[in-house]
Amino acid sequence: MITNEKARYLIELPKKVVENEMYKNTISIQQEFPFFEKFYLKSENDNEFDFLMEIRQSKKYSLKLTLHCQEDEQEIGLVRIDYNGKHKNPDKILTTLPENFVKFAGKWIDFDKHHIHYFVEGYRPLVWAIPLSEDSFPIKDLKNNSDIIESIQSFGKIINLKTDLLINEILL
Repeated sequence: MITNEKARYLIELPKKVVENEMYKNTISIQQEFPFFEKFYLKSENDNEFDFLMEIRQSKKYSLKLTLHCQEDEQEIGLVRIDYNGKHKNPDKILTTLPENFVKFAGKWIDFDKHHIHYFVEGYRPLVWAIPLSEDSFPIKDLKNNSDIIESIQSFGKIINLKTDLLINEILL
């Protein structure tokens, strides 16, 4: 199991999309709705770790979106954002739980309350979430396709993705 500090290090580590063992500076995304893509990431600064970034759009709800990043070798989820998803946090509060999560212990985050999951030491990966309204993530809601693109690009900033993602808005 990793610590909160190690999870933060892994999230902040600069990463690039890797295709055919080549680091990519730019990726052009041309997929139509519903969008589903996995990107394999590595860091040129610390090649001990492999990462997976997944973007998944719901077939049922065009504006339901999940953005996920994990350390790929051990399959430990580091951070995930869910728009139009429902979640219940654990009841148990360990000393490793960040203070801003405590008031959400045992609480349901409803479908209309978009939320962000973080790795918390001592718990199953990504079992804890807080509403986006309580987090610094800039895209709090998805009202249109531009918001989806901004959300994906903002997620890239959170995980320190150095590959530019060019997304064709017409296809969403």
